[in-house]
Amino acid sequence: MAKTKRAIVLDEGPMIGGLSAEIAAMIQENLFSDLKGPVVRIGAQPIPPPHSPPLVDAMIPDVDQIVDAVMRLAEGGKVP
Repeated sequence: MAKTKRAIVLDEGPMIGGLSAEIAAMIQENLFSDLKGPVVRIGAQPIPPPHSPPLVDAMIPDVDQIVDAVMRLAEGGKVP
């Protein structure tokens, strides 16, 4: 974070009310003046957890989503 002035929090759990939300809040509270943009969170889709293994895999962030978010953030673009 010190080098890029940006932060991404990645978690397989839910983004709302999950561990990633707490970590992102702590980064924002303690390092706000050092950041060039908002803390980006990547997490599971906001759906009830499925029982089917293929659906579970689809719910959890994959490598392509992570790389896409990192590249957008590095280029200064908005990350959804």
